Amino acid sequence: MSVGVVICLAGGTAAWAALRPDTPSYRLASAEKADVTQTASLAGTVASATRSDRAFQVSGTVSGVDVKVGDKVTAGQTLATLDASTLNDEVTQSQQAVTTAQQKLNDDLASQTSSASTSTSSTADAAAATDAPDDALATATFVAAATPTKSSANSTIAADVKAVQAAQAALIDLYTGTSGVDAVTNDVKAQLTAVQATLTGLGDSNGACAVFTALPAGTDQATADTDLTACQDAVTAALSSTDAGDTSTSVAEALTQLGTELSALNELQTKITAAESALDNAVTKLQNDADAAGQSSGSSPSSPSTPTKPSAGGSGSSSGGSGTSGAPSRSGSAPSEGSTGSGSGNGTGTGTGSRSGNGSGSSSGGSTGTKTTQVATAEDIVSDQASLASAQANLAVAQQNVGLATLTTPIAGTVAAVGISAGSSVSAGSTSEVISVIGDDGWVIDTSATASAIGPLKVGQTADVTVSGVSGTQHAKVSSIGFLNTATDSSTPSYDVTLSITDPASGLLNGASARTTVDVDTARDVLTVPSSAVHLGTGNSYTVDVLADGKETSRTVKVGAVGSDRVQITSGLSAGDQVVLADLSSTVSSDSSSTSSTGGGLGGLGGGTRVPGTGGGFGGGGFGGGNFQPRQGG
Repeated sequence: MSVGVVICLAGGTAAWAALRPDTPSYRLASAEKADVTQTASLAGTVASATRSDRAFQVSGTVSGVDVKVGDKVTAGQTLATLDASTLNDEVTQSQQAVTTAQQKLNDDLASQTSSASTSTSSTADAAAATDAPDDALATATFVAAATPTKSSANSTIAADVKAVQAAQAALIDLYTGTSGVDAVTNDVKAQLTAVQATLTGLGDSNGACAVFTALPAGTDQATADTDLTACQDAVTAALSSTDAGDTSTSVAEALTQLGTELSALNELQTKITAAESALDNAVTKLQNDADAAGQSSGSSPSSPSTPTKPSAGGSGSSSGGSGTSGAPSRSGSAPSEGSTGSGSGNGTGTGTGSRSGNGSGSSSGGSTGTKTTQVATAEDIVSDQASLASAQANLAVAQQNVGLATLTTPIAGTVAAVGISAGSSVSAGSTSEVISVIGDDGWVIDTSATASAIGPLKVGQTADVTVSGVSGTQHAKVSSIGFLNTATDSSTPSYDVTLSITDPASGLLNGASARTTVDVDTARDVLTVPSSAVHLGTGNSYTVDVLADGKETSRTVKVGAVGSDRVQITSGLSAGDQVVLADLSSTVSSDSSSTSSTGGGLGGLGGGTRVPGTGGGFGGGGFGGGNFQPRQGG
């Protein structure tokens, strides 16, 4: 029996070989008008549209937690609090630091004038401190000799003091004045932030340039030009808009103003350097004039201190100078006033006249020479100003931290997780010590797409969604498409895609798996061919084999929408053209490895090779195509 079967099979094979036509036989299809719908399948997870993971932004000990999992909360409601005692102590310490820094600045400012004032006043005090003489004529002589020098010195010192004070005020005004460094810097920061926010918005998922920046490779030139023009128009409109800070100033004008203010900052720095030098020079002149006034008062014989009444057997002494002459009609000579500086000397005077006795005279002019005052420089003043600003900033931070001791929710919703407890210590900005609140305003699907699949996706496209554990089909729209590669493997980049569920059903849960089918493109009444007729060539080019006058030729075509079984042809074919689906006259050996690749679809095309008798087209994970098996006959 088996022998007979073998003979029959052998005979059938021989008969088929003998009857097989000599000319090739093809399975053909016509290029014809039809509707094509292109879809993309994405897998993702369900999540609340809004979610807030709240963590303390300052370290401390939790004093109380006011919510638990499942609680409903309103926006602004308190979730937890920290023990604020330590934070209040930091505020007190910061206030003390500000007071100390302010006092240091005040002291250094005062030091630049006080030393000179002390030098000039000491000489006058020395003369006033001595006893009045018994002889009016002698008193008149001493005063007349001293007055011109003292008046001249005081007027010079007074002018110097005013010059120092004016230089101090000018230097500080360059920092804190209405046109100073602080004011210009704050204005630059505010305008720059507003301009950046306006221009950055153009590239957001809903921005005018989002479509152009997301154009896939191979987009026709007309479409690219249209999207580019739209983006350029949006940029031009943004540059002339009035959204950057001041409502009366356009973005372009704001950018020009920023350049002007940056130049102003450079000019201010130059002025500050000059002001520091001017203040140093004023302080130096004040010190030099004060020293000169003191030296002149201490060494000149024309400005002696008044001696006391002579007493018998007394001796006169002076610190800083000596006098040896005595008037014949008086007993005792006047020692001169000591100059500013350290030094000592004994002065005695004796004489004979109508009165007898030795007079003694003393002067305190040299007493100021043992004290040295440290005068602050302009650099010291600038350093003090910086220290004060730093202390004030630290105080502001400490005061803000007290407010951060109360943790609130910015959204209304349901408490989903509580990661802290009363008495526990938390660190600032922790990612684990949080209280999570999910909003009640909708659901989204978080997914991702590879670089090859991201091109056709656009914000606003609709999708059907199937959620695990939830009956029925949900509907969604693509709400955002990421620009950054989120894959850890650089060889297969992927990009985040978010879809918003438009009519959420009850029973949706965070983290549930979802399968989405996005309607990427729909073309109606367009020229199409079966997907198995299209072959992917090199450089993202496509070809179709056409049978004309009994000959098979390859034509380059351009494709549009790619459906599950048909592909839109935008150029290269005409309606009625006969395209080759399979060459039925070719034999397929039983051990041919190519027979394993019978799955259809454009994604399965490669190298322009078509498996004889199969639908070797767009397979490989995207868009399903035909799957034609070899069969006998036409």
